Amino acid sequence: MCLKLTTPTPPQPLQPQPLPTLPTTYLPPTYLPTSAVGRFGHCGVAIGTKVVYTGGATAKAHPWLDTCVLETASWTWTTLKTHGVVPSCRTGHSAVRVVVKGGGGGGKVGQATDKVLVFGGRDRDTIRSEHTHLLDPETSEWVVLENGGHLPAARFSHTGTMVPLASGRGGADPARGAMVVVGGLTRHRTFCSRTAHSLFLSTGASRPSLFALENANLLSVSVSLSLSL
Repeated sequence: MCLKLTTPTPPQPLQPQPLPTLPTTYLPPTYLPTSAVGRFGHCGVAIGTKVVYTGGATAKAHPWLDTCVLETASWTWTTLKTHGVVPSCRTGHSAVRVVVKGGGGGGKVGQATDKVLVFGGRDRDTIRSEHTHLLDPETSEWVVLENGGHLPAARFSHTGTMVPLASGRGGADPARGAMVVVGGLTRHRTFCSRTAHSLFLSTGASRPSLFALENANLLSVSVSLSLSL
């Protein structure tokens, strides 16, 4: 029996593929409303087609606190006339979107609404984290949260990220989550420790409240996270 040996064909070099042509739309610049000022160190939170901006500092490093909303569908700005327990002026804070199930504060039971949770920051003289505030963009109302648990130290220039947790039926539930706070600078401008804090909105309270855990495994937290006002 005679075997015929064949030389394998060398692989062909890969040919560069042309990149797909994507439609490009350039939006014209849009300016803050005349009632607002230019700023840095502010926070922006996306809610639907809107972006809610809070706080920041002016060019002369004066902390500011107004709330401006950019409607991306029409590319227009508005300034909210907020009321309630309005936070002090601050910059270097963190803010995240939370989904809150109604049941108080004017909301219908079981109805989910989007709110903005603000933590930390500083004014010209003080680092602010003794209070955490919640803004309802629909009613323009601020409320202050009662704090409990292992609260993070006062800080600014940290990060705050909303982490959704799984629901009982599997998948991520937007009304179950924690704001994870990491890093930042303290009152003495020293770096915060490498610990991470998880901030949860609690349930069943007559007023909004916050519960904090340090270095918590979010998958094993047994705190009820159905956000309720």
